[in-house]
Amino acid sequence: MSENIEKFFLTRHSKSVQSGAEESKYKGLSHEGEELARKRAGEDLRVLVDNAPQNAVVFLVGASERPRTKSTLEIYGDELKEIYKDSSLVNVITASEIVEVLKEQTSITHAIEILRDKIGSSNGKTVIDFPLFIKQFDFGVRWGYWSNDAGKRFEDLMKKYNDDEKAAFLHWLEHAHDEGSKFPDPNSVADEYLEGLRRISDFAHNKLSNDRPVIISAVGHRWDLDVLVTKLATGDVNVDNFNKVTGGSLINEAEPITISTEGKQQTLRYRENKYVIANGSVKN
Repeated sequence: MSENIEKFFLTRHSKSVQSGAEESKYKGLSHEGEELARKRAGEDLRVLVDNAPQNAVVFLVGASERPRTKSTLEIYGDELKEIYKDSSLVNVITASEIVEVLKEQTSITHAIEILRDKIGSSNGKTVIDFPLFIKQFDFGVRWGYWSNDAGKRFEDLMKKYNDDEKAAFLHWLEHAHDEGSKFPDPNSVADEYLEGLRRISDFAHNKLSNDRPVIISAVGHRWDLDVLVTKLATGDVNVDNFNKVTGGSLINEAEPITISTEGKQQTLRYRENKYVIANGSVKN
């Protein structure tokens, strides 16, 4: 990833709305999920913003094709807007405000120029809630939901293990390379996520940041993020490394992952552990 990115703050999406449950005003999330996302913003993201450099730009930007990822980012922005509403040091531009900008402009390029000007004219920190679909985060394509013959790969695997998600996940790691397997390669999934983060990095620095320090927040899915932290911490995704890094449990709703850059050194923080990321290996 780019050396001039100071920090990535990733989470899994918040709690989804279940069949028969009442949906939050944020599409794809339950009321409980909305509250959990607000809590994450009020705790971890608030600390991130408070500790950021004085002129930092915080982008809440990367999402998958699933509405619950975008909605989680929107809640993060709305909650930060409320937290900093009386602050002269932090300016929060929410997704709904950006939608209004887009309505008034003839092109996305012009809208981006307006956002860049807002960042450039600010003497303090700026939070931009601008959820964008990132191709490399596309869970449906990865698991074949939109193809004719492989659309049930994920669902069939879950059924095989009676909806035991951890057992299904471990089966994926163990059998992804079996002859005739239609499962995606776990290491390749992690690499795709990293490429998605690089795309966000390029967008942030080339289009919006005005050469300011950057923090990027993105929201993804279980399994994808589980293999990402395993790859970053150990250099290779397999069952033993997954258990070593995670303690054997999948990522929870809205659980955070932090990737920081200090000079040329990158570190991963996940749960109670910190890893130095270097050439695909890890130094604890």
